[in-house]
Amino acid sequence: MKNNYFKYYKPNAIIGFIVILGTLVGFSLTFLIDIITNITNVSYYQYSATSTVIILLIAFIDKKLWCKKPFKYLFIIPNLSGRYEGWIKYQHPITKIESSKKCTIEIYQTGSKVKLNCYFQKENGEEKTPSKSLIETVVKNDDNTFSLVFNYQNDGILGKFSPHHGTNILKFIKNSEGQFLKGIYYTNREPYQTRGEMEVKFITNKLKNDY
Repeated sequence: MKNNYFKYYKPNAIIGFIVILGTLVGFSLTFLIDIITNITNVSYYQYSATSTVIILLIAFIDKKLWCKKPFKYLFIIPNLSGRYEGWIKYQHPITKIESSKKCTIEIYQTGSKVKLNCYFQKENGEEKTPSKSLIETVVKNDDNTFSLVFNYQNDGILGKFSPHHGTNILKFIKNSEGQFLKGIYYTNREPYQTRGEMEVKFITNKLKNDY
């Protein structure tokens, strides 16, 4: 498995789960192999088969069941996945004029990873630019809330909008009004670095992979 595959799992919970799962799977396979083959010494078959079944089950949980009960209790982070829509606000580095753009964030999440695609456009529909995350992490704050931190790449628009990389630090907020990501961003755009604020609200679990 990849490095940091278990970084979003609760250590004690996943260890206990694997021990219990291994015991149940091993006992079940021993029983089945003994019935089907009449082999009295099944240890050779049991160990390899048990390991394979456990790996497949964990992979399935990580991909499909990680956000469902009771499996969600194996993880330390909340379910952030879905489509969010809102705005970014920024100040022009030269004129100091404040402006804004429509912003959409789509988050694909499993038990072991988080990936993002972001889409930006002016209110008149011009200057559309997509970006994709390169490095992502979810961190737990001192107040027991969570923040999504990611670096992204934006290819820009030839002759209008320079390609650049940037960083977002967005706090995950869930209250009676809905589910939000809110925070700051900054870029390495040339010739002037840009920065601003971002706030988006959860709209749906369905991802468009588009604006």
